Amino acid sequence: MRTKLWVTAGFIAAAAVGVSGCYLSDRSASAQRASPANPMSPILATTAMPESVPPPHPPKPPKATFSVQFAGSDSAAAGQTSVTRWLFGNTTHASITANWTLSDHAGWSGLPQQGTVSIAPSSTQLLSVSVAVPDSTAPGSYPIHMNATTTQGKTASADGAIQVGGGADSTRAR
Repeated sequence: MRTKLWVTAGFIAAAAVGVSGCYLSDRSASAQRASPANPMSPILATTAMPESVPPPHPPKPPKATFSVQFAGSDSAAAGQTSVTRWLFGNTTHASITANWTLSDHAGWSGLPQQGTVSIAPSSTQLLSVSVAVPDSTAPGSYPIHMNATTTQGKTASADGAIQVGGGADSTRAR
């Protein structure tokens, strides 16, 4: 009976030593593997990757402090003027001044146009820009592009379009 008690106590002690080897320590894995203080790991075992905490999530991108959006344009016939509208935004607590350029891909003679817009703190500013549609322009949708840069170097851009109709003769009821 006494022998069984000593054998049971020996198994409990061996299990306690084995379980106590499963915590993080300052010793390297190779030192623990060959150490007689860690009887539960085999001597020829491969080195396992150390336990680690996953890296933190990447930081959120900064909120846009300066923006521009296409707010629409008047349709026009060839030889007429279309008014384009652009909404500039400022989410900072200081006024922003931006230099803007309105351009196209069709090569219209009145473009590019340039100017400056001031936007009050935490607000928006609507900018209207008139664009002359050349006499020879065929009906269709013509892309335009607004690019703006603040005096602090922040940039924003937006794309829009001017819809060109067939003129007064093509819109008359027949």
